[in-house]
Amino acid sequence: MNNSKKIFFISSIAIITGLLLISCKIKSDNILSYSTNNSFFQLDKECIESYKDESKNNEHIVFITLSNTNNCRPKLYDFLTKNKNKKMNVYFNNVLIQKNIHLGNIHSLDYGFYQNLNNQSNLNLFKSLMNK
Repeated sequence: MNNSKKIFFISSIAIITGLLLISCKIKSDNILSYSTNNSFFQLDKECIESYKDESKNNEHIVFITLSNTNNCRPKLYDFLTKNKNKKMNVYFNNVLIQKNIHLGNIHSLDYGFYQNLNNQSNLNLFKSLMNK
């Protein structure tokens, strides 16, 4: 293999590795995702200002307060209001945790919102991801 082929090969490997690292970083920051038939919203870690474990009686719920970094609060509110009266799916760590939730009346997100994580394993993982 001549030098120009070696340089091309090494450069290609470096670019591919860089792209893979970037995509892994994007995926790992994505905590919760909300989707309807025609739209999608990703709630990244940087959008979550704080959370509080509100679990009781075998329900695994967190109360999430949104930061206004990157306009997270208005973006999520817009997503929810645009999809009012539609069915929504919720994904945690890229796994479906709630299916076909009917979006009825949308309340202000200024003080936060409750999110059911379905089980103790998801709750523990949520806490772990948030504390990294």
